[in-house]
Formats: sequence, structure tokens, C-alpha cells
Amino acid sequence: MSEPQSGYRTRVAALLAAVFVALHGLGVFAYITRNVLKYPWLWDNADYMLFLNAAYYHLHAVVLAGHLYLLGPYLIAGRYGRRWWSLYYVSLAGAYIFTLFPLLSVQRFEAIYGTLAYRVVQVHLVLLLLVLVYYLAGPRYRSTIVAFHIFSGFPVATLFFLTKATPHSQIGYILGAILIFHLFAAWYVDRKKETPLAVAATAPGAPVQRMWPVWLANAGLLVIIAGLTLPNFYINLLYAQSELRGILERVGYPPRVDGRAAPPAQPPADRTRFRTVDGSWNNLKHPEMGRAGTPLGRYLPASATTPQDVYREPSVLRISERLLKQKRFLPAATSNGTINALAFAWVNFFVHDFYSRGNDNFSRAGPAHYDLPVGDGKYIYMNRLPDYPEGKAGSHRSSVTHWFDASQVYGSDSAWAEQLRTRADDGAPGARLRVCQDGLLPKYRPRKRSHPPLELFCGRAARPEDRVAVFLTGDAPRSSLHIGLLLLHTLWVHEHNYIVDELAARYPKMTNDELYGTARLIVAAEIAKIHTVEWTAQMTSDRVSAEIVRRIWSLHVGNPKAYADDRDYAVSEEFVSSYILHEIVPPVFSIVDTAGREVERLSFVNDLFGMGGQQKLEEHGPAQLFNSFGRNPMGLIYPFNVSDQLRRFRGLEPFIKTGQPNDAGYLDLGAIPVARDRDARIPRYNDLREALNQPRLKSIDEISSDPEVVAALKELYKSVDDIEYVVGFKAESRPSTWGLTMTQVAAFLPVVVYRILADRFYTTDYRPEIYTPYGIERLKTVKLYDIIKHHFGPALLPKDRDAPIFVLW
Repeated sequence: MSEPQSGYRTRVAALLAAVFVALHGLGVFAYITRNVLKYPWLWDNADYMLFLNAAYYHLHAVVLAGHLYLLGPYLIAGRYGRRWWSLYYVSLAGAYIFTLFPLLSVQRFEAIYGTLAYRVVQVHLVLLLLVLVYYLAGPRYRSTIVAFHIFSGFPVATLFFLTKATPHSQIGYILGAILIFHLFAAWYVDRKKETPLAVAATAPGAPVQRMWPVWLANAGLLVIIAGLTLPNFYINLLYAQSELRGILERVGYPPRVDGRAAPPAQPPADRTRFRTVDGSWNNLKHPEMGRAGTPLGRYLPASATTPQDVYREPSVLRISERLLKQKRFLPAATSNGTINALAFAWVNFFVHDFYSRGNDNFSRAGPAHYDLPVGDGKYIYMNRLPDYPEGKAGSHRSSVTHWFDASQVYGSDSAWAEQLRTRADDGAPGARLRVCQDGLLPKYRPRKRSHPPLELFCGRAARPEDRVAVFLTGDAPRSSLHIGLLLLHTLWVHEHNYIVDELAARYPKMTNDELYGTARLIVAAEIAKIHTVEWTAQMTSDRVSAEIVRRIWSLHVGNPKAYADDRDYAVSEEFVSSYILHEIVPPVFSIVDTAGREVERLSFVNDLFGMGGQQKLEEHGPAQLFNSFGRNPMGLIYPFNVSDQLRRFRGLEPFIKTGQPNDAGYLDLGAIPVARDRDARIPRYNDLREALNQPRLKSIDEISSDPEVVAALKELYKSVDDIEYVVGFKAESRPSTWGLTMTQVAAFLPVVVYRILADRFYTTDYRPEIYTPYGIERLKTVKLYDIIKHHFGPALLPKDRDAPIFVLW
């Protein structure tokens, strides 16, 4: 080669090297200075952060930077490169295990940055594997090591380019250009083949090299990498548990009982042996705790005395129109697949167990109300929440028990609970719950104030006045809101009666009250377990989060030492707000036959709410409807996903007339939850995040990676500190494996944990002497799959009972 040619190649190589160092240096800089360059995409991606967590942050940076800038160059150009070249591949494996493995599971990347960007990353991974296979199978040239090293730096460079400063529409093209550049550079460097390293190392006259240090170093690195990678699940589990402890300690919820007077006397045995109807005497030291009619708790007690203006800007109707209005239906999905409509019906059924705002669900206006102007002199009316008797405005009392005790099935006051039960031969309440011969529940006509005894009937209405009759449940008439609630109420009444029969066969000396009380204990625990270890775990479906949720149940239930009888337990206002999820209602619903074929397509809100839902339940029956709920998707908890059917809701006409001449005649169920949060004085999104041990956000841009969401939020709110909790938690980016958002889950956790720890029937009294040996054994293994299959057949249920029940069948 001539001297000019050699000089030219040297200058080109130097220029390329400078560009490589600059690109990769910027990538590492963006990686390490996370708080300087805002939002490199990996840090903005909840999937990646879920994989890494804090435990991997420093390790990841050190391994990646060390491989690119220290070990690689030293082995390639250093004096001992021929001897130690194999160490380079161990380092490469470590860097890529920590960098690229998470990328393979990132699903929201494509949704946020576009298909082209995602395809470029996939192509790069495929090419990298092909180059690696080629190199390992053939002679190992030093130039190929250099080229491979250059090519492998591509993911780090993306950290710099994928920032919020780059329009998402351009990211795919930028990535493509970087990939082409790296490919060209790698090809240019690799054009000239030299003597293979293995041949050079064994050439005549070459010094003999002892290889055991190489083998030892390789083995050591492999052990370190394996030791850090294989137990990744457990490392993240420990981190997640510390996060949970941080939330519980930071919130300090519920507070320790202080200054309450002791009960005047021990209650009779029937108040301690079983759950009481109104929730009293769960805590024997403080019998009023958790009773129906007691106030909800607070994560931030000061917020109860801090008034909020329901009419403030942005108006709740504008929020509904600009941020929540459905553009197209977005189904919810996790790593297990698309979440089904059974998950939506389940959570709606479940939350009715622990809170009710009295007439808030069926009345647009009470004696004191808000009137929200919709134009043309018309208003949407919403009643005001009652104040605390002590004068602390902004909170309300739940008219149902605070415990997770299946009060939606059994009722929260004695007169109503007895109306649900069958009659024994002597006229006393029986052990079973009322069911008609067709397998459905009896009906009654709700009046302004419905009190037992009620006039009950089975089958379809024979008289005109019975056309507005609703099914009799512990949560009636609220249980007739839609067909999904009715379906689950029917299931659990059948389950109660089945357990009563099983108990009666095994323990013939039990009285009716003992059979009823024991069956209620078992049914309540079944519902609580299913919600914890199935619904919640499947909605946060990555292994770490799902295991944390399951451990909340398995480690504490039945553990007497876990009982927190000194805690002033109550469901919190913030917890209730976290469950107001109108986005999850599907706008269209297909009823399918036993083969899974669609037989009818309906508007869920217009056709399956209220009387329409009751009629379809009677027409199709529970078995076909369970099949249908398993085959329809649930909506995503996200902006732009509240259907117009719910924003112009007229589904309960017989129950929600206000009598006001200027009534718009509908409810906006996008706007009303925001108005209700203001009325209930729920803390703002950022304030609640801080209380939940989450970092405060500094700008609206940090909430979401979706530019449409960020644009809408900036149009509505002046700063991130102005955003309501019910708006903020739904708007934030989440891991693609989650059907819930991270702040929402953090708001769940204190109540989720203490609903078990503060309940003696899940701790000290969760034992065979109370539940019976049969009950304890059943609760060890029972799943929702088993209960549906037993009562309504296995037609379209997943073939595997261990398959996620809340994912499309």
C-alpha cells in the first residue's frame, strides 16, 4: 500500500473513530445524566424501568460504559488483545443482557414512537445476532472485533436521539439513519482481513501464553453476570417490597387508634363468631370501626378541610370534551393478552362492597346540588356530598361496610339482609339466599324508600307497574346498573347456596344462622382472594408486580401476628377515586353462542344498562353471558376513551329524574367524576403522588409520552400542580404489561394491605374453628374459573384453569 493511501485510510479511520466516540459518548451522557437531558426514551418507558428498577441503575451504566469505552478498546488495541479477546464476548453478553433484553419486551415503544422505529430496533437486533454467529463460526479477525464493537454501540446512541426534543414522527427515520451509518462504518473497518487471532497466538516463535488466567477471568465474569441476571426477579421483588413499605410508611394510613373509648361490654357470641351485617364488632376493641355509616378515611387528612371550587377552570365539562371524549375505543391489554369485559364487570361489582354515596348513584340532584351548564339554558345536575356532622366538610359516610366482607351480596343493614334469605319451616330466616326456579334472582319494585317486607316476584313483569322492577340483591337497586353486575350477583348467590349445602352435609349439627354466617365468611374470602391474586395480579401482569400482590394475600391471611388491631381502618377517599373508571366500559358488546359465534351485537350502555340489562339476562341466561363477557374486551384506563354513550348517559331514566325544568336530561359520566373529586376534596395529582412516596413531577411533559395527552393537558391546566388526581393517574404512561397506572396502584396499596391486616377474619380468626376445615381447604385452591364452571358450565372457559381468567378466552 502506498504512503498517500495509507495516510488517507488513517485519516478516515480517525474521523470515523471520532464520530463513534461522539455518538456513543452522547448516549452514555444521556444515560447517566438522567436529570439533565430530560426523557431519553428508556427512562421515559415504564417497561424498561419496571425491568431495571433502582437496583440495576448503577450496575447497568457501569457495565455498558465499561464495555464500550474500557474493555473493548483495551482488548482490541492493547498489547494482550490476542490472549484476552474472548473476554470481550463475556463483556458483550453482560452489556446486552442488561440493555437489549428489556427492549425485546417493550410494547409501548411501538405505540409511542411508531412502527418504523420499532422495526429499526428489531432489524438491528437480528443483524447483530447474524454478525455474532458469523464471527463465532469463522476466523476471528481483529478488524471484525473492531467492526462488531462499533455496531454494538448503536443502542446507546439511541438514548441521546430519542429525547423529547425529537418529534416522534421523525424518530424512526433518525434511528434508520444511525443504523445505516453504523452498518457502513462496520463494513468499512472490516474490509481488510488480517491474520486470525487464534493463528497469530499460536504462530511459530510466538511466546507461550498460559490460558488459565483467561479461563478464570471468563468464568468469573460469567458467574457475576449469571448471578445478577438469573435472580433478577428476586432483586426486583426486594425492591418492590421496599417501595411498598415506603408507601405505607409515608402515607401513615390508617392512623393508630388514639383516644377512643373502650366498648362498654363484650358483645354476645353472635357478634364475634361471624361477620355482622353492618360491619361492626370486627375490631373487638373498637366496634364502630368499619361500620356502615362511618366516614371514609384520608391519606392526606388536611385535604378534608381544604375547600375546592367545583366550578373552577378548567370546567369539568371542558375536561370531558377535550381530554376524555372517546376518539376510538382503546382496549386494555397486558403481557398476557387483551383484558376481557369480565374484568370490567368484576371491578364494578367488587367496589360496591366497600362504598356507596347513598343516593349519589341514582339521583342527579338532592336538596343541595351543583348545576353544570351545558348550553341553551340547560344544566347537568349533581347532588352535593353531605358534610361530616363535626363540620369538616368535603367527605362523606359510606352507607355500606368498609370491610371486604361481600356486603354487596349480603347487604349492610339487618332488615335488608333478612329479606334476601329464604324462610325456614318456622318462618325464621333460612341459611340460603333467595333464587327463583329459573336460576335468576327475585324482583321487587323500588319505591322512594323501599323497606322490607317487599313484594317479590319471579320471571318477567306481568303488571305494567312491575316493568321497572329490579333484581333483589344486597346492593339493590344499584346492582341493576348494568348486566355485568347482575351476572356476578347471580353467580355469588348460587355460590353461597352451594357452600351452605356442602356445610350442611358435612356438619349436620349447624343451625341455619351458623350455616349462613359460615358460608358468608367463605364467600367473602373467595371474593377478596380472587380480586387480590387474580384480578389485581392479572391487571399488573409482570412477574414481580403480580408476585407482590399475591404475597400480600399469602403472607398475611391466616397469620395472627399480622393483625393490626390498633389501626383506625376505613376505606379512603383516594382509594374510592382510584376506582371511578368509566373508560373501561366497552361501547359495543357481542353476545356469543356456545361455539363463540356472535349472535347479537349491542350497544353496552344503551342496551345493557338498567332495564335493558335485566331483559337480556332473562333472554340469554348466565352461562351464555359469562361466555360473552370472556369474549369481549375491556376498555383501557386512558384519556380519549370515555364513550359518548356515557358522556350522554340516559340509562337509568326511572331513577334519576330531577324534576328541574332546565334539566339537560342526561349525565356526563366523563365530567361528573372530576366534579365529584372536587366536591370530595380529593388531593391534587402531584400532592397525592408525593404522599404516596412517588416523586413530584416538575412539568406536564413528565406525565405522559403521548403527545396528544400532553397537548390536551397543557391546554386545560396551567401547571402540573393544578391537575386533578382522577385526571392525572389516568393520563400517565404505564408499563405495557399493566392494565392499571403506577400512581393508581400506589393509591390502591395502603387500603389493599390494611383491608387484610385490620380484619380479624383474615388474620386471627382465619382458622378452621371459624371457617370450618372445609372452608379453609376450599380457600386454598379455589379460583374464579372453578366457581363459574361449577354453576354455569365450562362451555367457552379457558381449557387450562390456571390461564388468566380476565384475559380474552
